[in-house]
Parts: sequence; C-alpha cells; structure tokens
Amino acid sequence: MRKAFLLLSCLAVVVISGCHGESNFPEATGKGSIRAINAIRTSPTMVVLIEERRLDNVAFKASTRIASQDDLEYIFNIEARLAGDIVNTRVASHLLDVVKDTDYTLLISGALAAPDITVWELPFREWNGSETVFEMRFAHAAGSLGNIDVYLSAPGIAPILGNEVGTLSFGEVLPVADFETGEYVVIYTTAGDPSIVHFESDTFPLIPQTSTLLAIFDSDANDSGPWSVRGYFAGGGTAIVSPVNATSTARFFHASTALITADIFNDETLMAPPIVTNHAFGDVTDDLDLPSGMNLLLYRDSTNTGAPLLDGQVTVFDTAHKNVYAVGDVDSLRTIEDFPDRRSVETLAKFSVLNSAINHPSVDFYIVQNGADIADENPALARITVGSLPEFTTLQEGNFEMYVTTFAEKTVITGPIPLDSMLGDVFEYVIYDTVLDPITADLVLIPLP
Repeated sequence: MRKAFLLLSCLAVVVISGCHGESNFPEATGKGSIRAINAIRTSPTMVVLIEERRLDNVAFKASTRIASQDDLEYIFNIEARLAGDIVNTRVASHLLDVVKDTDYTLLISGALAAPDITVWELPFREWNGSETVFEMRFAHAAGSLGNIDVYLSAPGIAPILGNEVGTLSFGEVLPVADFETGEYVVIYTTAGDPSIVHFESDTFPLIPQTSTLLAIFDSDANDSGPWSVRGYFAGGGTAIVSPVNATSTARFFHASTALITADIFNDETLMAPPIVTNHAFGDVTDDLDLPSGMNLLLYRDSTNTGAPLLDGQVTVFDTAHKNVYAVGDVDSLRTIEDFPDRRSVETLAKFSVLNSAINHPSVDFYIVQNGADIADENPALARITVGSLPEFTTLQEGNFEMYVTTFAEKTVITGPIPLDSMLGDVFEYVIYDTVLDPITADLVLIPLP
C-alpha cells in the first residue's frame, strides 16, 4: 500500500512539474473597457454579466458602469425577468475577444426574449494635454426610425445635404471624428432629405480632450418628444441632450378637502394669468407646459383676491413630466411633487397609489385574486401615509380585487374594487376622502394623459 502511494506521489510531481514548465492559459498583456446600453423600449431592467459575474443592471436608454477587463476572451450574458417568471432567464450571450486599449459598447436591441447584441469598438485616446479638439461618435438606436443623416454644427446653421457628418442605419455607429471646442447643435434628419428633421438639439458646449458617444433612441411615455438623445462619456456617466424648444410639464392634483376651489399661479406677482383655474377637490389637470427649473406656486381662492391659500413649488426638467399633489389637513397643507413612471413594460403591469385621505392617515393596500379573503392575505403595500409620495408595485396579468384597510388591521375602508391587469398596463390610483362619509374613502383610477 505504501509503495502504491509513493508511486502516485511521484506521478503527481511529474504532472505538476510538466504543467509548471509551460501554461496552457493565455496571459493578459493589457486591458480594455466594456459597457452595455439597453435599446429595448419595453424591456424591464436587464442584467449584464461577464461570464457569470454580474457587471450591472441596465434600464432602457441607460448604460452599465464601465468595466476594465484583461485582454482575454469572455462570454457576455444578458438576463431578464420574463412575463410570469420569478427568476431571471438568460436571453442572450455574446463571445467577445477583448483587445487591449480598446473600448467596447454592447448595444442590446430587438426582441426581449432573444435580443440582438451589436458591438461598437473604439481605440483608447491618449490626450497629451494640449489638444483643442474633442472626439465624438454618433450612433443610431431608434428602432422606429429608418436611415438618418447626422449634422453637428454651430447654432443657427441649417442642415444642408453634403454637410452631414454621416449616414446611419439602425445599430450602426459612425467612425470617431475630431471637432474643435465650442458650442454645437446636433440635428438628425431623414437620410438624403435635410428638410425632414427628426431631432434638433438645444445648444450645448463641448470641451477639449473629451470623448463622447451620442445615440438617438425612441422615446417612451416618460419623455415629452418623439425621440430622445443621450450622451455617453468615455470615463463613465450619461447626459440627456435637450431638444430645441424642449417642453417640461406638470400635472396638478387637488387632493385635499382642506383646500377650497383655487386658481394656481406660478408668478409671485400674480400679474400673469393663472395656469389652472377653478381647481376643485378631486380635479386632475392634463400635462401643462411649465418653464424648466423651479416654479413657485400660489393657490388662491377662485372667488376673491385674498391671501394665498397655499404656497408650493415644482421643479421640472426638459423633456420630463412631473405630478404635483395638494395634500394634507389645514395645519399641514402642502404640495408634493413626483416623477410619474409611465413607461410601458412588456413583462408586467406597473401600479402606483397615493394616499390623500385626511380621515385615514395611514392605510394598508391589498391587491388579491378575485374572491380571496384578505384575512388570509398580506398587504401589497403597507402603511401608506397621507402626504407621502406614491407607493409603487408591479403586477402580472390577471383579474384582481383591491382593498384599502386601516393600517395593521383588516378593517375595510373601501373594497373590493375590481382590477383587470394586462402586461404593459400602467395604473395610477389616488385614495381620496369621501366627503359625505368620513368612515370610507374613494379609490380613483387616474387615466394617463
């Protein structure tokens, strides 16, 4: 037995010595950088993995963080939570041989269940510190657009055929080009026809010794225009490129029985006309255009010129929407503002609810299968307090019933109220006081604009 052990030990030494003499594994000689961008408008947040190691999550129009990787071969995997599933599914894989000193961008597009992965490559740029130029690439990630021409010029210069930086089909990126530092406007037109402008940006500055990827996407319901442009910087980070004459909007909810019917002004002098008139309890406006930035709000009695009933504010951003709610009791009356998430996702339904019921300052919210007894169920959303921002959850397809109860109790305030959910739906509800019955409350669906 001892001889056999010694023989095996000697063989092991021979094998190890042989392996040590010459490795079969490749050795890295440098590093490249990798990031991924999601161009699937109706996708949930996806997961990007390098082999089996998670790189980052990536939402529509967003980029993962930039990963620095040895110049070796890797399989990049994409995972997503498909409809009805409770775990992620691997929906795509891509083999990438990373070359040192090269930047890689993986564009995820196409169908969620089987996405396409397009790779854009760019050699690292070594700046010596004296350059007066920046470098830029332009990419096409808008599935609803055909071929486009891209123009980059000083403000006020109309696009003229022959002056375009280049022409793009979906999924393509133009070669990198240098431009002198200054202020610019980017314009996307139908290929070969500069009179059909799809997107024209506001003026933006570009500084020397920087590298940027500019990509155009389809917009979604959270945007105020038909297309959206994002800038992705070589060192990481993303910027929204505002269109010329960009709009920013706010939608107003009168959600307090402590506030009488009011006009809303965004002018401290009260010299300009009100932006909303006769705003009564339960009223919800459409999306109203407001100047980008902070707007001071004054709610005044619609029937006289007395002191303001309520001061508030809303900060709006180019191309984005805000909701503004007047909430609270007499001694706590205030406005709160929130970004509504209206983007439809093909694998689920989105659901949000705001509690504005003064008579029910803290409630639980149930979403249960038809006929289910809430005594046997846990709330979908617990302890929703008056004046807090809307609470959010997701649903699968099906037929449900909703209940509002007193917090930590099964005392029903309202319900059952039917809810028929389909994938891609976006539901926005508000819990209001019932004016004539303080024991109950009204649960109201707010139609999207």
